[in-house]
Amino acid sequence: MLIYIEEYLNKINMCGIIGIASSNAKISLEWVEHCNNLQRHRGPDNLGYWKSKDSTIILGHQRLSIIDLSNSGNQPMSDTGESIIVTFNGEIYNYRELKNTLTKSGYIFKTKTDTEVIIAAYKFWGINFLDKLVGMFAIAIVDMDNKKLFLCRDRAGEKPLYYSRQKNNIYFSSELKSLLECKEFDLTLSESAVETYFSIGHLPGAMTIVDSVSKVLPGEYIEYDLDNSQLSKNFYWQLKDISFGTETSYDLFEEFMKSSVELQLHADVPVGLLLSGGVDSTIVCYMATLLNKKIKTFTFTNKDSPSIDESKHASDIAAYLGTEHNTIDSGEISNINLIDIISLLDEPFSDSSFIPTYLLTKEIKKYCTVAIGGDGADELFGGYKSYQNQLKHKFIIDYFPRHLKKFLLNVINSTLPVGLKGRNYLNSILTDIDHYKGNLLFDTKLRNQLLKFDNNGFCVDDYLSSRCLNSTDKLRNLMYCDFTNYLPDDILFKTDRASMLNSLELRSPFLDKKVIEFASGMKKSNLTTKYSGKIFLKKFLQDKFPSNFKFDRKQGFSVSLKNLLSQSFLSEIINDISDNDPILNKKFIDNVFDSLKNGYSNHERLYSIIVFHVWRKNYQIGL
Repeated sequence: MLIYIEEYLNKINMCGIIGIASSNAKISLEWVEHCNNLQRHRGPDNLGYWKSKDSTIILGHQRLSIIDLSNSGNQPMSDTGESIIVTFNGEIYNYRELKNTLTKSGYIFKTKTDTEVIIAAYKFWGINFLDKLVGMFAIAIVDMDNKKLFLCRDRAGEKPLYYSRQKNNIYFSSELKSLLECKEFDLTLSESAVETYFSIGHLPGAMTIVDSVSKVLPGEYIEYDLDNSQLSKNFYWQLKDISFGTETSYDLFEEFMKSSVELQLHADVPVGLLLSGGVDSTIVCYMATLLNKKIKTFTFTNKDSPSIDESKHASDIAAYLGTEHNTIDSGEISNINLIDIISLLDEPFSDSSFIPTYLLTKEIKKYCTVAIGGDGADELFGGYKSYQNQLKHKFIIDYFPRHLKKFLLNVINSTLPVGLKGRNYLNSILTDIDHYKGNLLFDTKLRNQLLKFDNNGFCVDDYLSSRCLNSTDKLRNLMYCDFTNYLPDDILFKTDRASMLNSLELRSPFLDKKVIEFASGMKKSNLTTKYSGKIFLKKFLQDKFPSNFKFDRKQGFSVSLKNLLSQSFLSEIINDISDNDPILNKKFIDNVFDSLKNGYSNHERLYSIIVFHVWRKNYQIGL
């Protein structure tokens, strides 16, 4: 039943980038060609390569044509003298504005692409050009004159970029799967990453599942000296640098959001909108219909699970705004091979909403090549329950002695069965939740039972805490941590992989720089209270819709994992895990599986184990 990942991907028809640079050795094109082929789903429209004259640098590109569909938009792209070469994944939404500025400065453009704007902007402003970009991007720039390679990622982390240093070489790619194919790499499983994965279900920050590969962080650029192999890491933008203020202007918000949506509606291919019926997607849809009345919208139904079905709300909003609405029936997932979908992931990722996101984007691709969604609003405008809980349980969180909370946690986790309703909730209250949402898969005690290895003193909480503000404002800490960890490494990881596997570009207007900084300057009382989130956004919509429209729901695109994970399916996969597995404790897993018979809620935990096991089997790592 388990399949090898490349075999499945070969059946899949925005862009993907890849490259190698060496300070002292000639590089073969063969590896770049092979690994670029593994991510061709990211860009099936064109394949391109560039190689330096001395063969020490090779760049590759897979193109999904969005702007300037002609061959002049193919990449890698260079300036006239081949001193600056760029391979780039994403979209620069303000490229026309930048192009006008650069044209006035004397630059003569030969194409209509945003890629050439990157080249011209780098030549004019140097690496500081990054601060002028509005968009989502992963960019590799080779500067032959100064012997530099730059790897750059957008502010929110919408587009991924992996890299690895091996001796005097640096390798980079849009997806981990390409780097996992490199025979020179020591593909040792990262025990810290395994520990983190089974705690929160994804891998935050620069962490990846193997020790030898890292991620460029959101808002970061890597500078690599092609002469001496020296590498430095630099931030051109960070959320913590934004001053918190008292901004509450609805007019200013509408101006920023409308401008963002207008920029992101621009494409030379059909564009559609994801409409769940919630606050975020409704605001994006409202802005879009102010600009274009012929908008296509898409939603996902869950007729078999009415409690999570938002299709009626979405249809009502679409009818009021006059969009061309399309409803995709969740019944279509009844014949899916779950292992096939899990095998599309190039590193363990346990957010099961990847499944409906993948299926929805697969269907949307039949209608358009670009889709726009509402990602980022929860982290920026206070949408998560954990923010309400932070305020609701402020006394316990702030004033209970740490040793008392630790004692109560030990009692709870030692006596209450895993999966018992309320166990996770108590954990989230008694744990200092400055630095994660509190939705733990396996707490420390459970991970010690699940995993066979010694974590060598690594602490997930300390790692996440090190990536947060740690100011006296605990709510701001939590929101900041979600923006810098959960958003890029769960939400945006999911949407990028799911959409790119279907050669669909997914855009997020809430992640425009001006919108991000506007939200960061708001009073906390306009973001969330003890009993409700996204206060500002809800009040904004109240003035735009009749009173019978209610926006107090919190439901995105999802499916019932319990319905997907049948007993026979779970039994088959769990039986495939060996009693002698070097990492997973099979006896503990069997006990978690057996707990389902007693009504305990452990489907998400078992799903995380399945994903990890399938990934290891596909890539033959850590077995």
